Amino acid sequence: MAAAAALWLLHAVALAAEAPAPRVNVNGEDLSSVTERTHVVVVEETGTPGDAAAGTCVPHHGVLPPVHALLSCSLHAALAYANQVPGWQDVTVLIAPGHYLLDHPLPRVERDMTITGPSAAWDHALAAPEVSIAVEGATSSFSPRRGGGAYRPVLDGQRKTRLLDVAKDVSLALRHVALVHGRAPVGGAIRQRPRGSGRLELFNVSLRENEAAYGGAIYSESTTVLDSCAASVNEASVCGAAAYAAPRAFSAVRTSFINNVDSCGRRPEGFTLVETVKAPETQDNVIVVGHPVEVSEEEWLRERARLDDKGARRAALRQGGSVAGQPHKPRLGF
Repeated sequence: MAAAAALWLLHAVALAAEAPAPRVNVNGEDLSSVTERTHVVVVEETGTPGDAAAGTCVPHHGVLPPVHALLSCSLHAALAYANQVPGWQDVTVLIAPGHYLLDHPLPRVERDMTITGPSAAWDHALAAPEVSIAVEGATSSFSPRRGGGAYRPVLDGQRKTRLLDVAKDVSLALRHVALVHGRAPVGGAIRQRPRGSGRLELFNVSLRENEAAYGGAIYSESTTVLDSCAASVNEASVCGAAAYAAPRAFSAVRTSFINNVDSCGRRPEGFTLVETVKAPETQDNVIVVGHPVEVSEEEWLRERARLDDKGARRAALRQGGSVAGQPHKPRLGF
């Protein structure tokens, strides 16, 4: 099944084998420069009802230049494979549309790579029947497996696990995906390890309903750039509703932050904030810039219970409109 589903890319690459320096486009979106150093890893297993921690990659042999390797993998296996690719080669992980339910943590991102879904055009084309692939004018297409009807790749932590953990000195470019329901002590959706040469770049990424003690969606100790993203309904039980970042390391352009909440008044004694960005007319710190934090297992048990309790209260609000006589007040954003 995996081999059949990936023939769309194999065929496109083969048709363009003689073209100099071809480029791959997905629904008109330039994906990457494909060279003989490039490993293209296609994720087309939706993971429903649960993506196994173990998995295998199916290599497609006989692939002509310009690609070095073409494989089909589960999501877990794709990252495991990408991590072992030599540093002088390039890796692009192309995630087909679908809803990927994660029952186990994904492998830590240990080397530079690009992880991308199809073009942003998919966000507004729910009736589209197929994905179109072009390599220098040679076009092929396939009908993706529809995991729960989602066309944009959705990585869902099911409030069990963080979605992406990026190692120190590693750069990750993340494009055209949604990260939802991640949960961890720091960085419910993404953790970028201590400051070094690494860089985290998000483009057209949706961060929704992720939870942590610090950095509901993102915790970063390295350079982080958000462009054309949306962070909504993320929560930090202590500080940093949408993001907790190291000083002078975080920037966001053309990005919206809506209904993200935190409780930074509960921060530990002596805990110093460098800078905060609040949602208008609230005390919620959407973005917090501060020094690195560590959360012990005991602390995380307490904070997780607090998040569970607040989640139950929100569910009651949705059903009855109030809790213990307290009216519902909508959160704001910018």
